[in-house]
Amino acid sequence: LELALVSAKEIQNENSRSYALRAIAESFGQLENTEKASKLLELAFVSAKEIQNENSRSSALGDIAESIGHLEDTEKASELLELALASAKEIQESNSRSYAQAGIAQAHILISRKLDNKHSALASAMRLAKNISNLDAKTNILLALAHRYAEEERWGKTRRVVNMCRFPDCRLSVLEIVLTVKAEASHPELTSTEK
Repeated sequence: LELALVSAKEIQNENSRSYALRAIAESFGQLENTEKASKLLELAFVSAKEIQNENSRSSALGDIAESIGHLEDTEKASELLELALASAKEIQESNSRSYAQAGIAQAHILISRKLDNKHSALASAMRLAKNISNLDAKTNILLALAHRYAEEERWGKTRRVVNMCRFPDCRLSVLEIVLTVKAEASHPELTSTEK
C-alpha cells in the first residue's frame, strides 16, 4: 500500500490521482495496524491537499476523511479530521467543498460509535451538515445522523435533523430511517433472516 501511495502521488492527471488516492485511502482504513494506517492516511491527506482542481481535491479529501473515521485510534482520527476540515475550508466552490465536508461529517459519525462521549462527534457532524450546500451530500449525512440519533433514542436531536431537511423527500427519508430503527429495536425479529 505504501508503494501504491507513492505511485499515486506521481500521477499527473489530478482527476486520476484523486481516484487513486480515494481507493488507497479506503484500503488504509481497513488496515488492522492502526498506527501504520494513521501514518499512511496522513500521507494520503497531504497528497490530496496538493491537488489543484477543487472538485478532485474535495472528492479525495472526503473519501480520505471517511477512511479516517474507520481508525480505532479516535484521538488520532480527530486530529486528522481537524486538518481535513481546515483543508476543506480552503475550497472556494461550495458544491465541491460539500463533498469534503460530507466525508468529514461521515467520519465523525463513524467515530461516534467508538467513543464514550459520542455526543461531541455527533455535534461536529451536525455542524458540518448545516454548511453542506450540495443537497445529495447533505441528505446522505442527515440520514446517517438520524440513524445514529434514533439508535441513541435522542429524539430531540432526531427532530432537529428532520428540520434541517429542505425538501419533503428528505424529510420522508429521514423519518423512514427513524421509524425503521425504532421498529427494529422494538422487534428484533424484523431483522432476522430466518423464516
